[in-house]
Amino acid sequence: MYAINSKGTSYGTAASFTTLKLPVVTTAAVTILTTTATGNGDITDLGSPALTAYGVCWNTTGTPTVSDSKTDNGTATETGAFTTSMTGLSPNTLYYVRAYVTNSAGTVYGDEVNFTTNVATGLYQSINNKMIYINSSRNEIMINSDKISALKIYDMSGSLVFTQELTGKSVVNINTLKAGIYIVKADGFISKMVIK
Repeated sequence: MYAINSKGTSYGTAASFTTLKLPVVTTAAVTILTTTATGNGDITDLGSPALTAYGVCWNTTGTPTVSDSKTDNGTATETGAFTTSMTGLSPNTLYYVRAYVTNSAGTVYGDEVNFTTNVATGLYQSINNKMIYINSSRNEIMINSDKISALKIYDMSGSLVFTQELTGKSVVNINTLKAGIYIVKADGFISKMVIK
C-alpha cells in the first residue's frame, strides 16, 4: 500500500499473497456393467494450489455431489484423462454421474452424464431389505446384505446339497453343483434356481 500527499509518497509494509484458482474437469462417457461401471473424466486445468482430490460422484436423482457416492483418486500432479471404478450399483438402474476435482479454492464438477446399468441375467430379488442375486450362468450367488447368516441349497428331492455360513456381503461360488433344478434358501428368501 502507498499514500501520496504534498510532502511525497509513503509506502506501507510489504505483504505477499497467493491467488487461488479453481481447477477444471470434464465428464466423459461411462463404461457400464451390471453392478459396476467405469467413470471417466478429464482434468484440463489443475488450478492453484494443487488438487487434493478427484474422481467421479453419482446418485439416482441427478446433480450428484461429493456428498453422494463417489470415488477418490487422491491428488493429481498433471492434467489428462482418468478412469475410476464405480461399485455397489444395482442392476437395471438409472444413475447420474459427474467428474469432480477439489483444491483449497473449492470443488468443481464436470457436466452431468447418465447411464443405466445392465439388466441382470439371473434372478434378482429383495426380501426384507436382503438382496440376493442368483446368476446361474456364472455359477455364483451374490449376497448384497450383511443381515443374511447362511445360504442353503436343496435339490428337488429336498436333500441339502450345499450350505455356506455368511459373515457379510459376499459372492458364493456354486460351481460344484451339477446341472439341474435347485431350491435356494437364505433367512426367509426362497427361490428356484436352474443350472444348465
